Amino acid sequence: MNFRDAALEDVIGFLRVRSRELDPEGQGVNFILTRAAMETSREKKLTFQLSNVPLSDVLRYVADLAELDLRVEEQAVVLDVAQKESPEPAEKQGIGARTPLQAKLESMVLPKLDLRDASLEETIGFLRVRLRELDPGKQGVNFVITSAAMEAAREKTITLQLSNVPLSEVLRHVADLAGLQVRTDQHAVVLDVRQ
Repeated sequence: MNFRDAALEDVIGFLRVRSRELDPEGQGVNFILTRAAMETSREKKLTFQLSNVPLSDVLRYVADLAELDLRVEEQAVVLDVAQKESPEPAEKQGIGARTPLQAKLESMVLPKLDLRDASLEETIGFLRVRLRELDPGKQGVNFVITSAAMEAAREKTITLQLSNVPLSEVLRHVADLAGLQVRTDQHAVVLDVRQ
C-alpha cells in the first residue's frame, strides 16, 4: 500500500474497497468520517508506504497521520476529530519493551551510505529499497512520515556518509539532520516533528 500526498477520503475509499476484497463474505468494513473530521483533514495530505501490516494498524497510522481519533464501534470504524490531549502510551514514545522491529533495525548493518543534499523523501526511498535488499526475508522496513514531518523537512537536505552502521543509528542521524524525531512501533518506523 503506497500513498503519496493523498487526501484522507481517498485513503479511506481505498481501504473500504480493499476490505471488501479481502473479506471472504465480501462485506468489508464500514468507515465513517465525521463531518468535523472531514473539515479538519481537508487540507492534510497523507504519505505512507506499508506492506504486510494488519488493517487495524493501517487504520491507526492513518488516524495518526490525519491527527484524528479512531473508534471501533459494532457496525463501523469511526474517524473523528481528536479529543483533548492525553499522554502518549509508553510504546508510542519508544519507551519500554524492545519490539521485533527495533531488534531488526539494530541487527541490520548498512555497509555504506553516501547521501549528498538528498531530500527526506529521497533518503527514505533509498533506505526502503536498500533495506529490502539486505533483509534475508526480503520484506524490508515500513516507513511512515507524518504530513507535519514532510512539511518541516521540505526545505532541508541530508548529507551523510557512513560505513558499517546499524540501521537504527542511520535513522537516528537522518532524523536529526531533518530536525525530526524517529520512533518505532510494531510494524513501522515513524518520522514525526519533534515534540
